[in-house]
Amino acid sequence: MYSNIKNVQILVALLKKHGIRHLVLSPGARNIPIVHSVENDNFFQCYSVVDERSAAFFAIGISLETNEPVAVSCTSSTASCNYLSGLTEAYYRHIPIVAITADRDPYYIDQMESLLIKQQNMYQDIMKKSVQLPIVNNAEDFWYCERLVNEALLELDHHGKGPVHINIPTVGNHYLYDCKVLPEVRKMERLIQGTQNTAWMEKSRVINAKSRILIFWGENIHASSECEASLAAFAKCHNCVIIKEHMGNISLDKSLNPALIINAMSVEEFDQYGPDLIISTGGDVVSGTKAILTNWKGKCEHWLIDESGKVTDIFRKLTTIFECSPKYFFDYFSKDSGQKPDDNSYSNLWTRALGDACLPEVPFSNAFAIKSLMEKVPANSNLHLSILNSVRLAQYFQLDPDVKVFSNLGAFGIDGCMSTFLGQASISKNLNFLIIGDLSFFYDMNSIWIKHIKSNVRILLLNNYGAAEFHFGYGKEILPEINDYTAAEHFRSAKQWVEDNQFTYLSAHNINDIHNCLDAFCKPDAARPMILEVFTDKESDGRTAHILADYNKQENLKDISKKMIKSVIGKQNVEKIKNIIRKKTD
Repeated sequence: MYSNIKNVQILVALLKKHGIRHLVLSPGARNIPIVHSVENDNFFQCYSVVDERSAAFFAIGISLETNEPVAVSCTSSTASCNYLSGLTEAYYRHIPIVAITADRDPYYIDQMESLLIKQQNMYQDIMKKSVQLPIVNNAEDFWYCERLVNEALLELDHHGKGPVHINIPTVGNHYLYDCKVLPEVRKMERLIQGTQNTAWMEKSRVINAKSRILIFWGENIHASSECEASLAAFAKCHNCVIIKEHMGNISLDKSLNPALIINAMSVEEFDQYGPDLIISTGGDVVSGTKAILTNWKGKCEHWLIDESGKVTDIFRKLTTIFECSPKYFFDYFSKDSGQKPDDNSYSNLWTRALGDACLPEVPFSNAFAIKSLMEKVPANSNLHLSILNSVRLAQYFQLDPDVKVFSNLGAFGIDGCMSTFLGQASISKNLNFLIIGDLSFFYDMNSIWIKHIKSNVRILLLNNYGAAEFHFGYGKEILPEINDYTAAEHFRSAKQWVEDNQFTYLSAHNINDIHNCLDAFCKPDAARPMILEVFTDKESDGRTAHILADYNKQENLKDISKKMIKSVIGKQNVEKIKNIIRKKTD
């Protein structure tokens, strides 16, 4: 029987999955749930060492003889301090020891709670990895705890061996041990380029058996033509679907930007499009793809290509991290693809869905301004997208494939979007465009007076006198006072400031104004940098964003189809056809 405390169950289950079978146990109250869970499981070989100072060194000896990682477990407070000298030895001799320190509820630190000291990161200078496990009360906690244990255990032999630390608050009933079966946990593994040949070969067999492979190509700044060719060859070998946004910066014919359909799709509707394998690489995305894959409960695993080998469980389905370049991955699994049948049914499914999707007529709004500019941006330009609405709305509209697209998606903050753009433009020989909202612009407005700004700068400033983002997410119906502080309403223009800094200033208040400005705005031979300030309304912008997100929902498409049929054959004929069908059915 195992402890009923969930984080203990997860820890024990993952120790088993990772093959860590030797445990050196020291007595105490806090770690009873761990000790009792492992001592009755025949998988584990347990050793009793009372003195924690000796226990850590004893574990080193076992590891030296077995060439395996060894775990040590102790109770809370000063007992955990006694591991220090042994773990220091393990660190400098590169010996894989898992230090499991039981703990009390972290809420009570520094509240005169007995046997409670600051154990988190107490060995930080002599650890390859330290994690603090959560108290598990729900599915979110379960995923987080599972991920942290995997991260720690994967680091035992990552670029050299050494100790890791898992601090675990054993909060719950220490007397309940009626859990007969450990929970199903997801083991993560890491495969490194040029090593573990048998493991790579096994993955070839796995991938050859998959029929619905979805490649998730995230933000990528400098994808080489060679890498694109490798990706194309891999996708052809395995009949893949390639999902990417504008920031992916690849121009493969079969790559798809899913924004038009994915934001309108329910998790249930996604079932017919769901993959059995996700392969991801690159940075973040802003469309609903990430959310729907995270919430989708279909049977699927996720392989991550990451040159650092970092654990990034973006869809909560991660099983394997490939520590290599994308080109190496795609080349390797193309050459060993076997005789996979040429079945494009999965890619055709996605292509049809996007082919059936359509855009509504976009009214005058920040979305209309973005759409109009993206249709005009010349090839070989750079386009920067600021945060939230600017970057999200841009995904709905077409762009010349030879335009490179950038966005500060790393921390995704309001500060520095314009400074980043101006830094790149100061070096670039091409035209450089920025789409930015008013709050982001004014937040970073000091960057406008940087003396290195050149005439290749074009800034589309979307000024709706506040944050339309919150009118999209909430609106006055939920927050009647939304404009006071949340949307930070203001009534200012950038005109005086940008003209003082020698920019050519253009403005637009309607559709005709935008059309009249864009030709001059997009010409490469301007004498000075330019700003086009488009004035719109926050509430209208929020409504337009909702229309774009919801337009291709299945129920909406049915209504659109009905309207199209009526417009072609007439309302009266529709009723006649319905009556004929009813009679035949009766």
